[in-house]
Amino acid sequence: ATLQSENPIHALAFSPDGKWIAGSLRNNIRLWDGNGQFVADWEGPEEPVTTLAFSPDSKLLASGSARGVSVWIWRVADGETVLNIQDALNGCSIEALAFHPDSNQIAVGGIDRMATTITGNDGQVSIINLAERAEVTNFFDGTTALAMHPSGDILASTTLDNCIFVWDLQLKQLVQEFTGHDGAVTCLAFSPDGSWLVSGGEDHTLRIWDDKGHERAMLETESQVTAVTFSADGDFLYTAHANTTCSQWQLPEPFRGK
Repeated sequence: ATLQSENPIHALAFSPDGKWIAGSLRNNIRLWDGNGQFVADWEGPEEPVTTLAFSPDSKLLASGSARGVSVWIWRVADGETVLNIQDALNGCSIEALAFHPDSNQIAVGGIDRMATTITGNDGQVSIINLAERAEVTNFFDGTTALAMHPSGDILASTTLDNCIFVWDLQLKQLVQEFTGHDGAVTCLAFSPDGSWLVSGGEDHTLRIWDDKGHERAMLETESQVTAVTFSADGDFLYTAHANTTCSQWQLPEPFRGK
């Protein structure tokens, strides 16, 4: 199928139940069905939408903008906005979103583009409870990509200095730092069973990490990696690249789904 759009699509998300595809068309959200047929357009914020995330139960869609500071939560059934989290990160741009497995909490990550060496804070990650409309906790570190562990206990975030931070959401603290990339880390994904974390970066590599922070494999690419996701069975990786190509990778046997 080809998803029809008269405007550039800056973000895409497939609902976990496979029924919907959401895309951002400037400041609007377009919904297609799982076969790529147009369903509806939702009028969004003033800023162009650059990041999208479906809730694990596929009932909600979150959107944010790297040019804005708010997060919108949409009800997929009718396209209604059920919550507008204004200034979700205390003035930081919204770079990444990741739902908790309970579909009621969402991680929001971004950058403070006005940060100074005096404050030392280059951004923030916040965990927000949607039902209570309240912030659960926050971590003061800038990020452009997030990945939620399937257990909901761990959140991984890229840093602005080529590293990956791993946060324990129960302890509400940083527990690990993964280092190895020679350039900015641009994307993250946990395997469906939670055994592996994959990162892609501007250094033209994909790296596979175990839960101890050990780099277990490195795959070289022809271009910068801009997005990565696992297949549902955990056997394949799919990547997008800065040279406009996409790739399918069959993981080596030790890294495939169990």
